[in-house]
Amino acid sequence: MMNKTVAWTVAICAILFSLFVLGGAKLHAEKEAAAAYFYQGENQDGLSIDHDLQQRAAAAYNLYTVASRYLPAENDALRRLLADREALLQAESPADKFRADQELGQSALNVYAALNGMALSEQDQFYRNNLLQQMDSSAATISHDGYNQRAREFNALRQGFPARIIAWLWRIRQLEYFS
Repeated sequence: MMNKTVAWTVAICAILFSLFVLGGAKLHAEKEAAAAYFYQGENQDGLSIDHDLQQRAAAAYNLYTVASRYLPAENDALRRLLADREALLQAESPADKFRADQELGQSALNVYAALNGMALSEQDQFYRNNLLQQMDSSAATISHDGYNQRAREFNALRQGFPARIIAWLWRIRQLEYFS
C-alpha cells in the first residue's frame, strides 16, 4: 500500500514537472521563435518587417536631404519628417513601430507634396520620385509579411489549455501585432 502511494506521488510529480516546467520552457521558446520572425524574417535571413522599416527610415532621411535643399529648415513638414523617422527608429514593440511607420509615411507624403511646383533639379526630381517609390515598395512588402499570422498562431496556442495556466505561471504575455 505504501509503495503504491509513493509510486502515484512520484508519477504525479513527474507529470506536473513535465507539464509546467518543460511546458513553460517550450511555450517560452515558441514565443521567442514567433517574435524573432518580426526581426529576422521567416527564414531567419534578416528579410523582415524590421528590415523593411529600416529601409523606409533610410529613404525618408534621403527625402529629407533632398527637400532640405529647397525648403527652409523651420518648415513644419520637413521637421515632422525627421521627428517621425526618429520615432520609428526608437520604437521598440511591433505595435509602436506600426504607429510610428504610419506617421512617417504621412510625413513623407507631406514633404513630397511640399516640393510640388518647386524648381527642383532634374536629379533631385528623380530622387524625390524614386525615394517615395522606395518607401511605397517597402510598405507593400511589409503588408505581405507573415509576422501577424505567426503572432496570431502563438497567441491562439497560448490561450489553450493548459498553455494559459503555464503562460500565467511563467508570465508569458501575448505577442503584439504589427497593426
